[in-house]
Amino acid sequence: MPEMMVDEYYHLYAVERELWLLRGLRRTALDALAPRLPGDGRGQVLEVACGTGAMLDALRACSRPAGIDLSAVATGYGHERRGHSVARASMTVLPFADGAFDAVLCLDALGAVPPSDDAVALGEMARVLRPGGALVLWAAAHPALYGAHDRATGMAQRHCRQGLWAIVQRAGLTVDKLSYANMCCFPGIAAIRLLRRLWPAANAAGSDVALPPRPVNVLLSRVMELEAALLRRRNLPFGLSLFVVARREG
Repeated sequence: MPEMMVDEYYHLYAVERELWLLRGLRRTALDALAPRLPGDGRGQVLEVACGTGAMLDALRACSRPAGIDLSAVATGYGHERRGHSVARASMTVLPFADGAFDAVLCLDALGAVPPSDDAVALGEMARVLRPGGALVLWAAAHPALYGAHDRATGMAQRHCRQGLWAIVQRAGLTVDKLSYANMCCFPGIAAIRLLRRLWPAANAAGSDVALPPRPVNVLLSRVMELEAALLRRRNLPFGLSLFVVARREG
């Protein structure tokens, strides 16, 4: 299994609270979770591959969050610097009892396992969900766009829409929503990643994660807020990512 470059964790921790793209991802995930959690804020939520902990911070307002990550660097940020309940573990072997959680999130991390382990990872996420519990999944789309960014962030693959639908269903989950996401940034980023294939030197670079000038970041954050509102009402026809909401039947 590939691993995220250590420098990328330091960089991610520095920008993740403010970066427009990650703020939009968290907003979309919270919107999906809100109607599926107990209203008293005591719902148990697991974030799989929680990284440096920004989503766990956001979850504290509406649940009792816990996280797992395979990286010692990531769990160090989550536990020591942010005080979260974080365990070092693989998403293919979750160290929790059956039905332990009201919801499971896996945000931009499923691609870290090779295709042969997709079903195992999703089966584990389904196993730890209580009956009626929700899975919120965000995954990189379009295998043709795989490149330097994915390698730097430890991704082994990107997913296609029909393939992701199939493996979620095979895990015993019912898909309530499957949509493209990151529609606003798709044309530009897709063009850049495809053009990089014509310039080999560019493929040695790290990830695309970078905080733009503040006015640009604010503008793009507003665009992502609008996209999150649109995703609450309908599916998007294209995008850089795939967004899934599924549930374990009772």
